[in-house]
Amino acid sequence: MTTTVYRYAAIDRQGRRLNGCLPAADANALQERLAPMRLDVLHVKPVSGWQLRWQGCFTRLRGGTRRRELLEFYVSLEQLIAAGVPLIEALSDLLSDTQAPVWQDALIGVLADLHSGQPLSSAMASQDLFGRNSSRGKSGTLTLHLIEAGELSGRLPQMLQQIIDTLKWQDELAAGSKKLLIYPLFAAGVVLSTCLFLLLWLAPQLESFIATLGQEYGWTAKLLFDISAALRNGGWLWLLLPSCLLAVVMGMFFYGGQSVQMWFDRHKLKLPLVGGIYKKIIISRFLQAFAQLYAAGIPIQKALNSARRTICNRAVDHALQQSARQIEAGTSLASALGDSGLLQALALRMIKVGEHTGDLDGSLRQVSYFYSRDIKESIEQAQAILEPALILILGALLAFVALSVMLPIYEALGGLH
Repeated sequence: MTTTVYRYAAIDRQGRRLNGCLPAADANALQERLAPMRLDVLHVKPVSGWQLRWQGCFTRLRGGTRRRELLEFYVSLEQLIAAGVPLIEALSDLLSDTQAPVWQDALIGVLADLHSGQPLSSAMASQDLFGRNSSRGKSGTLTLHLIEAGELSGRLPQMLQQIIDTLKWQDELAAGSKKLLIYPLFAAGVVLSTCLFLLLWLAPQLESFIATLGQEYGWTAKLLFDISAALRNGGWLWLLLPSCLLAVVMGMFFYGGQSVQMWFDRHKLKLPLVGGIYKKIIISRFLQAFAQLYAAGIPIQKALNSARRTICNRAVDHALQQSARQIEAGTSLASALGDSGLLQALALRMIKVGEHTGDLDGSLRQVSYFYSRDIKESIEQAQAILEPALILILGALLAFVALSVMLPIYEALGGLH
């Protein structure tokens, strides 16, 4: 039976107007899907494919769902389920409390699927807010696997707690990465603004002042005035060239094929100072996802392939794909990961010990903790290197601009005497 996506408007028991989209065979079937939630449908309208694609693009451009919103949702859901509240009732309570339209639409879709007999993992997978097509689709894949494992094992509250721990860890990791970039971006913005002010406004005034005195100026002032003239006469061109270069690079990355994207991803891992941190973050996310899936009772081959979906680098994913093939052929996990060249020797020894002792999930969690600690130390070391280096570079730049401005003034004043 073919289904059509309908856009609906309905009124709940609290008098709130709710808008959303749901697939159904026809308008009557849509009303039947909404009836268990006690929603009174006002009007229904079919949605075309291009409207759905436009809506998805708008959601992605808007930034999707923030990680902390997901964290609040899973914390509330885990507390309600752990307290013995039935799943449908717990989600209905969350729906009645939320005011965000995107969350209302997603929760109504999940509740409609649950009322039709689908499991929670399938119901959430059909919603972009939670599923693989969400703005955080890599994390969404891991979340869905953990929820599915919790449903099959009867340990849904424990799996929700693991999801909460994962989101907290990702939030801390993102905060540390942003901290590494905030100071360089702020310092660069201040110096760039100062230099533009000096070049576009002060330098022309100074050049006119020296010209009225009939004085000659040195090479530093001449270089400063030439740069100022180039910016003033062809300013749009100076802005257009970096924009065109960025557009070409982005076009090559998104539309250049697998080989070009592989080349970009491989060289991102080799960037000075930040490439190593980026690689450790990817491996740490993979190991944590792998440990959680394996501890949930998922077979090692399926857990490895599912954990690979959390990886956002094609070069690392290709190496782990080769490891998965070796494991499928009978190679041990430690040997297969060792051949990939991604993990450090200490991490490989810990995994090997876990395989021999039968405590592989514990070893994987220890390795993930080891990488998380290493990431924090690497970020602190990078900050310790970046801050003085930026001070020296920006100080030299400001000194050049200051000397270029002050020397002509001193020379002109000396010429007057």
